[in-house]
Amino acid sequence: MTLPVAARSIVSRGLATSAVALAGLAAVYVLALGFTPVEARQGLAQKIFYLHVPAAWSALLAFSLV
Repeated sequence: MTLPVAARSIVSRGLATSAVALAGLAAVYVLALGFTPVEARQGLAQKIFYLHVPAAWSALLAFSLV
């Protein structure tokens, strides 16, 4: 079964939006890990908080909404 032209347009737009979002997320990860200074006491282990805390809040929000 093939999709109508309008449905294909919506699907391709959704894939493009997902690709842009994934590229943006990758860029934020690179910036968070690469350009933040190393904390004096905890060292590199501190940088994991720059990724996991926002991911945990996003997961909580998504779980709450669904």
